[in-house]
Amino acid sequence: MTLEYFLTWALRILGVLWMFGGFIVVREARMSLFAGDAITKIEAMTAPSDDDKTDPLTEVPSDRPRDLWLLAGGLLTFISGAGLVAASPVVMIPMTALLLHQFVYAWRQHRRVAAAVSVAGRSAEAMTRTARNGAITAVIVWMVAAGIFGPRFWLWMQHWL
Repeated sequence: MTLEYFLTWALRILGVLWMFGGFIVVREARMSLFAGDAITKIEAMTAPSDDDKTDPLTEVPSDRPRDLWLLAGGLLTFISGAGLVAASPVVMIPMTALLLHQFVYAWRQHRRVAAAVSVAGRSAEAMTRTARNGAITAVIVWMVAAGIFGPRFWLWMQHWL
């Protein structure tokens, strides 16, 4: 058994876990989108008249862009997991997209922390430990997958181009 054989099977096993995790994220994002739409419709039906003034501090901003972002990340995770299970060199495409997705999220959160004016705002906008660990894991898995599938991926690309 070679190291490449062992790493390929390790990536396949990890791919199953990533498919499961991607499925859970997609399901949670869909449920959150559904709940957000339902809350918006209920608020529209029970909107106060123009005479009643609502406090702008109690209004909760929409999380729809965040939910769509999580949905995209969950889909990329699921597709990457399927590619890892198949041990296909084409997995480098969704893996790279997932990596870019993680980097854009980290950059966005860094900008939001820098723009926060209070300590509470900074802590609310800070990147969570789970998201940071996910990004680090994505980088490590991408590097291992690039080492194993990279040469075959470039051969595949040359064949199709």
